[in-house]
Amino acid sequence: MRKLLAFAAAGALALVGTTAAVANHKPGHPEPPAKGKKAKGKAKTQQHGQKPAKLTICHRTLSTERPTVTLTISERAWKAHEQHGDTQNSCQGGEPRGATRLDSTLAAVSTATGSGTAVVDVRLKKNSAQVCYTLNVTGVDSTAAHIHTFAAQTIPIGGQSFAANGIVVPLKTPNAKGMARGCAKTSLAVGQALLANPGAFYVNVHSASFPGGQVQGPLAIA
Repeated sequence: MRKLLAFAAAGALALVGTTAAVANHKPGHPEPPAKGKKAKGKAKTQQHGQKPAKLTICHRTLSTERPTVTLTISERAWKAHEQHGDTQNSCQGGEPRGATRLDSTLAAVSTATGSGTAVVDVRLKKNSAQVCYTLNVTGVDSTAAHIHTFAAQTIPIGGQSFAANGIVVPLKTPNAKGMARGCAKTSLAVGQALLANPGAFYVNVHSASFPGGQVQGPLAIA
């Protein structure tokens, strides 16, 4: 009997202790730091809460009068900007850093109507070249656009051969408003040839009525 009473008393004391502990616990009391994968997951969540960094870029517009401007953007937006020819860092002298600017005034071929302008930035890299451009045409229902060579020629380095009026660099087709912008990757040799003798090449915008080209014009150093 004494044993039973002692056991009951011990149980009652334990219950009182548990009740007191629950009563003294404060909501929001910090828990012990998580370990392993759980801890890594928490750290990652905190990082996602941080604001994205800012980037200064040379932004390619749809205007051939002012084809590039310096902007500051969120780093999250960089991928979309890069796809239409933007480059990191501010423009230098109104042009992308490391690029040489060419331009072209486009006139209608015989019996055709329409006009336009083109701005082309050529950047030489270690093993290739990048050609970024802005096109504006009026009076043309465009179906294609390219940079062509006037005469048949073989690019010295690499031995690339082009027939007279051959396509050297494909460009995006101007939209319904007559505008296009973007970049095309080409060989280092083609990039060097464009810069060495831009007058040997011309910008050509085609249409269904004039599949050989409706408006076109030679390239020149801007």
